[in-house]
Amino acid sequence: MTMFSEMDAFPTKFFIFGVEDKALLTDLVTEVYQRKSEIKAISWGSQAHYGDTYNTDFSASITLAHFERVKEYISGVFSKNGFKYSIVDYWTALYKKGSDHPIHNHKLFCVEERNVNYSGILYLSSTGRTHFYSDNVSSWNRAFNINSEFGKIILFPSTTLHSATADPSDERERCIIAFNGVLEPK
Repeated sequence: MTMFSEMDAFPTKFFIFGVEDKALLTDLVTEVYQRKSEIKAISWGSQAHYGDTYNTDFSASITLAHFERVKEYISGVFSKNGFKYSIVDYWTALYKKGSDHPIHNHKLFCVEERNVNYSGILYLSSTGRTHFYSDNVSSWNRAFNINSEFGKIILFPSTTLHSATADPSDERERCIIAFNGVLEPK
C-alpha cells in the first residue's frame, strides 16, 4: 500500500482580533479627525502624492493619546496568549472614495537594530479592504482580502505584500492606523 499524506511546512501566521472598548475607539477616531489637517500637511509635504484622495502622516507620525492606550491593549491581548508584542512605530492613513495604496510591504523596517517582524492595521472605519498576496509561487492561496471593520485589528508578517483600496461606491472615508512591531514568544 502506498502511503500518502500532506502537511503545511511553513504556514504564515496572521492574527485577527478586535478592540472591545468602543468608547476608546470613538475617542480615537475623534482625535484623528481633530488632527486631520496635521496629517494632511505631513502627507502633502513629504511624499509622492495621490492628490487629495489619500493622506498619511507616515513620514513624521503624530502621537495620538488614545492610540497609546490601544497599544497597551494590543500588548495585553498577546501577553494573555503567550506572546510579547511591542509596537515600534505607527501612522494614520485616510482614504477617500475610490483611492488606493499600491502593493508594498514593511520589510524596510525589518532592520537588525529594530527587529520588526510583525506589522498591523487597526481599522477605524468599515469601508474598503486590505488585499494580501503570497510571494510563494507554490502557495495554494496566492491572495486574500480582509474587509475593513470598525475596531478590527490584523497582524501579519512585515514582509507580506499587501495593498489597500477604499470602496469606490462608498462616500465614507476609510481610516486606519498602521503599525510595526516585534512579536516573540514569552
